[in-house]
Amino acid sequence: MCGIAGYIGSKNAQTVLLDSLQRVTYRGYDSFGVAVRNGNGIRCQKAVGTVEGGRNAIKRVEGTAGIGHTRWATVGKVSEENAHPHMDCGDSIAVVHNGDIENYVELRRRLIADGHRFRSETDSEVIAHLIEAHGTSDMLSAVRHAVKEIEGSYAIVVLHEKADELIAARQESPLVLAIGEHETFAASDAPAVLPYANKFVYME
Repeated sequence: MCGIAGYIGSKNAQTVLLDSLQRVTYRGYDSFGVAVRNGNGIRCQKAVGTVEGGRNAIKRVEGTAGIGHTRWATVGKVSEENAHPHMDCGDSIAVVHNGDIENYVELRRRLIADGHRFRSETDSEVIAHLIEAHGTSDMLSAVRHAVKEIEGSYAIVVLHEKADELIAARQESPLVLAIGEHETFAASDAPAVLPYANKFVYME
């Protein structure tokens, strides 16, 4: 099962995300990635293999908000392109996702017909493009509209290059929020963020 990590606060987000992902290795995975908002947009980096073995290949990015993911391949082969996070066409939105989107083929065909360019074989990438299709001026509204179109299960965390927030949503797949001192975390499992916070909110 895949692992999710999200962070917004004052620490270096990339360090927090990689540490958090490394703590959920018991879930099993074949690739990983992180996306960090660095003031000049979103820097997304991915690698095949383990966080422990590959984190030194991830170039350090300064930024205090980001999302990360460990992938266990279901839809699409094991590759950097299929690893999360996934981005929209303009690289302004990054999304991590756990779950299975049952109507992703239909959604993907419609989005491609509307001019969206896909870079992976995954079902998860459709989420980033759905959000983009609903406009980026109000990210919360765009995410709400996007998830209404999804059939299946999901736990997602969304990062936007200009919004000082993370947006999280879930349907069936687990997702927990953790509250620290002037910082907030999102994770697929509480152990991912235990060293940083001890106040948890299990999303309904």
